[in-house]
Amino acid sequence: MNSRQRVTQSSKLAYSGVATRYSQELPDPVAQLTDVVGDALNASTFVPTRPARGNERYSHGEFRRLHSHALAGRIDYLTFEVYTMEVRTEAPKRTALVDLLGKQLSTVTDGTGHVHVMYERMTLENFSVATLRAAAIVGPKEAATLIHDWLADGSWIQTLTFPLLGITVPERLNVRPGMSFRRLPEQKHEIFGHVPSGLANEMWRGHYADLLGATALCVESRSRPVLRNADVTPGWESEWALPGGFEEMFGHFLHALSLVCNTPVVEQSFWTASPPVQQAFHVGGAESWRSPTKGNLDQQPVELTGPLVDQALHFADKLRSAEEPVERVVGRWMNCSRERDAGEQLIECRIALEILFAAGGTHEAALRVAYHGARHLGRNLEERKALYRDLKDIYSNASTVIHGRDPRNYEKARDLVERAKDIIRDALLKILEDGEIPVWTDLMLKDV
Repeated sequence: MNSRQRVTQSSKLAYSGVATRYSQELPDPVAQLTDVVGDALNASTFVPTRPARGNERYSHGEFRRLHSHALAGRIDYLTFEVYTMEVRTEAPKRTALVDLLGKQLSTVTDGTGHVHVMYERMTLENFSVATLRAAAIVGPKEAATLIHDWLADGSWIQTLTFPLLGITVPERLNVRPGMSFRRLPEQKHEIFGHVPSGLANEMWRGHYADLLGATALCVESRSRPVLRNADVTPGWESEWALPGGFEEMFGHFLHALSLVCNTPVVEQSFWTASPPVQQAFHVGGAESWRSPTKGNLDQQPVELTGPLVDQALHFADKLRSAEEPVERVVGRWMNCSRERDAGEQLIECRIALEILFAAGGTHEAALRVAYHGARHLGRNLEERKALYRDLKDIYSNASTVIHGRDPRNYEKARDLVERAKDIIRDALLKILEDGEIPVWTDLMLKDV
């Protein structure tokens, strides 16, 4: 069982409140830390830091209850408020915990007495407070085990979630370990536990209704070392379930998914989440989310399947190494679907077609687009003739709009837009599969 499974399993169990001895079950130093944490936890109370809460003080059992209720939306506490509560511990018990942590964390303590816990720089005193918060949530044994898992090069786990427009899944679709698509609940009172509690409270009040029932892409990342001496170890490395990581791959994957689904697939929002026991050690990241944007795509969402995702992963890998003009064409193709005006759509299509088929000069661009596109995509003479006619018609109508005139026939203009989008998509997929944009002179002069 890995550390995340242990955290998830243990977080479902109620700590008895007794400093139970685990010496026979666990090897030192985990058993030793478990005992000291248990003693300190029994001698601790938790105090809200928000003034409006008054002089409330909670035992560790009440703290755990507040945490579970906050996750479930049964009270008005946010999880962030729970994680930032002040911990007051009887001095001898706190001293014993800080001393033991100082010994056990000596290899990751820097010259100023601080331990770097991923994004935060903590004194041993602050680390002891975080340990007690974690122990109150999942129990002393689990908190101690997690600390030593981190010392043994365990991972800091985060799940990044992206609600998306353009696709839908009727049920959870697992792509690979740590990467899946899922459907968010459709009822606002069911949203707690599925999104950060701050966002859930906003949705419960009637905001951001577009997220209800939305399809979300969930991608896990694992970073290590979690605990480090910054004097010796400057940073950390991350592993992503989505190849290439967030910055390099995510945009490529969404563009590839858009191409294979033949509809723009775009982010609607974004948030990060970690297991609760981790969040107790990093209160700054307990709530991290971006306000959703209102959906504005007219197309019906495409039902996502495993084969479509496999194709998207294949073409995303191709996009990573594709020539720069290809990415610009993808952007124009997606813009065309977002635009509502047929004239503006024709302009986007014409720009994309020129990037694809009129490279090498602007002289007689209309003929270049028609000839090159027909030869590139037509499998026989009849198909090439049809493509040649369509491309000339698309280009001519786009020119009408560019020169300040409305399309003479809006119904025809919309038909031309759909035809242009299909041609652009077919060309992109062919170029990605072939691995390069053709040299048009060679293509035109080679044997049929």
